[in-house]
Amino acid sequence: MAISNRERRMILIGGVLVVGMLAWSALNPPGTPRTQRKLLPRAQAEQKRADALRTLARMRAEAEEIEPRIARMSFNLTPEEVVPRVIRELQRVARRSQVRLREVKPLRPRELPSGQGQRVPIEVRFRAPFLPHVIQFLYLIEDPEGRMVVEKLTITSAEARQQTVDVTVQVTVFTRSLSNNVEVKQGEKSDANATQS
Repeated sequence: MAISNRERRMILIGGVLVVGMLAWSALNPPGTPRTQRKLLPRAQAEQKRADALRTLARMRAEAEEIEPRIARMSFNLTPEEVVPRVIRELQRVARRSQVRLREVKPLRPRELPSGQGQRVPIEVRFRAPFLPHVIQFLYLIEDPEGRMVVEKLTITSAEARQQTVDVTVQVTVFTRSLSNNVEVKQGEKSDANATQS
């Protein structure tokens, strides 16, 4: 099975995070106060320090390599500014897929665990023939050159005679900017139903 560019990027980001956590845990074991630690012989301590510095240099190089990719895959706007753009893009994708959107509902943005941005989910509902329209819609959402990701997908049969299905898909985009809107941070839902014209 071939791995897409998006999956490769996610694996690379995950690898950098794991290496960073391992290096941090190796340098700072939990639950041992500094006064109770055994001192290492000088040669062993210098070796450990050299290993840590090499690991740190490798992590910095990987971070510098990943940073342009992250910038290409995310927005540098607040969630409030991103939502209208994503809705317009969803409507464009719907027109290309010959899908009529019934509902587009922005959900509450959530801060990323790193604290360096937010994930902005948008729920989309529509009814269409599974082949080719739903498949084409999902394919265009997951375009490797795009910034949208399908996070959740629910498909239920609607009309057997017309071979249509009801689709609920949660599309997520990422932003490196935090919200200026206090209500959104506290969890207010923003309902903005938009249909394709």
